[in-house]
Amino acid sequence: MGWDAFGMPAENAAIKHGVHPSKWTYENMSYMKIQLNKLGLSYDWDRELATCSPEYYRWNQWFFLRMLQKGLAYRKTSYVNWCRSCATVLANEQVMTRNAGGVTARGAEGAGAMVPEDNGLCGRDAQCQ
Repeated sequence: MGWDAFGMPAENAAIKHGVHPSKWTYENMSYMKIQLNKLGLSYDWDRELATCSPEYYRWNQWFFLRMLQKGLAYRKTSYVNWCRSCATVLANEQVMTRNAGGVTARGAEGAGAMVPEDNGLCGRDAQCQ
């Protein structure tokens, strides 16, 4: 079982609830594990991994630094879809744009557009809607 548990949404949720992000993340993973076991699902928990674990992400960092040294990774300035409420960057598919009729569906006609400022809502949070 793998837990993709690293990033701004998890950190923002922890901050919102006044809990350290690591504690928040591991408690949520533990709760999900209990739920999966109650469902009778069978996983080899000895092979469990979490992307927020230092034992996991140290290798991502190591690979990234090697790619950077070889010129296979680079840094550049670019426009992003920024959500002020969530304080994170959104994928194009997560953006809900405002128009004269209200809020449009996610993705659709706006997908692929890069915008220089907060262009919409992510729809994850009541503040965003």
